[in-house]
Amino acid sequence: MSLTCDPRAPQAVPPDPELVQLKLEQQELCLELKRLYGDAFVQGSIRTEASEEYHQLNRQITTVTKMLEQELKREYQQDYFYYIYKEELKKIIKKIIVMALTYVKPVVKH
Repeated sequence: MSLTCDPRAPQAVPPDPELVQLKLEQQELCLELKRLYGDAFVQGSIRTEASEEYHQLNRQITTVTKMLEQELKREYQQDYFYYIYKEELKKIIKKIIVMALTYVKPVVKH
């Protein structure tokens, strides 16, 4: 088994259900706005209730995406520092044991 990757671990993170739901709502609203205002629906639907709802959904999707990325980053950092701390302790302990077993008398050179 590799030290950096567990082959049994899933290769992709499953999609967040809340984010999937928001994107579906956004797509439905986008289709509705295109039906009402044509391809230039953003310009045609300025200051309408549907336009505000569409922009609100965009902001929610951005917020949820950023929160998920921050959470993943935080978890990764916690795991990394936990692992590094343990590895450094093992190295220090191993070094102390090796030094205790193989003592070399210091030589003074003039």
